[in-house]
Amino acid sequence: MFLRIMSAPLQKAKQEALWGMCVADAMAMPVHWYYNPADIKSGYRGWLTGYTAPNKHHPSSILTISATGGSGRAGWSKKSKPVIGDIILHDKLKYWTSSDRSVHYHQGMKAGDNTLNSLMAVMEVKKMLEIDPQVSLDDREVRGYILEKYVKFMTTPGTHNDTYAESFHRSFFKDWSEEDNRPKSAEELLSWTEQRFKSKSKGHSDSQLVVIGALVPAIPWILRNAHKSENECARGAIEFVKLTHPEPSLVPFVDIYSRLLHSV
Repeated sequence: MFLRIMSAPLQKAKQEALWGMCVADAMAMPVHWYYNPADIKSGYRGWLTGYTAPNKHHPSSILTISATGGSGRAGWSKKSKPVIGDIILHDKLKYWTSSDRSVHYHQGMKAGDNTLNSLMAVMEVKKMLEIDPQVSLDDREVRGYILEKYVKFMTTPGTHNDTYAESFHRSFFKDWSEEDNRPKSAEELLSWTEQRFKSKSKGHSDSQLVVIGALVPAIPWILRNAHKSENECARGAIEFVKLTHPEPSLVPFVDIYSRLLHSV
């Protein structure tokens, strides 16, 4: 098999990109979803200049009106069994159902901690390095192993300390938990998510999945295929995001983002 060699400068750039993602996420964590910049200065006595723990209260939090059993907000769709507290975020349901409407999305996290989406991306990278350090396996096969690790990571108590999970996580595990035989192996999850994308593509669009957070799990795939052509790199990222975010309207944005990062 022909292996394309990754240059030393590109390897260094990939490492720095991953560090940059983690640093930026950790620095911004306390003020995620602050819609009024003045709230940052008043809440933290100035602009953030380093790692900071989140305040207990969030000035524009909608955590407590977010759906615990799927994507979006509570009451937007048919009520379903909560995945928060039962399937994922095992000890966090009390914050989602609190009478305090100002609960911070990342309450309890420490200065320098990474949020769930970034931890997911780091988990992807670690799994890629474990099973395919030479980037010789077919991307589809690797996607299966990543999905297997994702399900285990999300459904195992204590793997992270974030309180918030974006709609795509909640939607994924709502659908997963409703299966009579929940897929767990790499091949089972690969087949299930591919079919899920096809099914969702024909149905009602979920705008809650077309969000900037969808670009975070794409980053490991862009880094994985950075030494390949622009088209191959973009395709690798798109094909994975389709399995976690089954929303066709998101594809052009992942495509543009992948090509942008590939070019630098």
